[in-house]
Amino acid sequence: MPRIKKPLYYKATALIHAPRELVWKVLTEPEYTAMWLFNCVPETDWSIGSPLSWRGRLDGTVYVTGKVLRFEPPALLSFTSFDPNGAYPDLPENYLETTYSLKHTREGTELTIAQGDFSQVENGEERFGDAEGWQDVLEAIQEVVEEVAS
Repeated sequence: MPRIKKPLYYKATALIHAPRELVWKVLTEPEYTAMWLFNCVPETDWSIGSPLSWRGRLDGTVYVTGKVLRFEPPALLSFTSFDPNGAYPDLPENYLETTYSLKHTREGTELTIAQGDFSQVENGEERFGDAEGWQDVLEAIQEVVEEVAS
């Protein structure tokens, strides 16, 4: 009998002292994404089902591919993600879902980044370990938003 794997998701949250609309802009507009996502910009029209690539501005390399699952400004962005430079095959079952949720609070915006299910993809546990990098990304988003807001 096959063993059922426990779901494995990465989730991180930060409070950003700025309105949701500004956080949304920083998450989706290339001039800002390059500032927090290792100089990468999104290539997409943000329509549900449309392809999404994150391309490095300096070297032209596509670092992440996927498709847009949900686009609900300024509250929710969800897309599949796959590293085309990874050591695993480009198959639908190796794609992860990445979600940015933005919640209005009295202090500003609560931004949550979630990604998974790592238990369902090839090299999932190893890839989950790499997801710790989202904390650095979250902090970089916070810095960019608060800098733009000031």
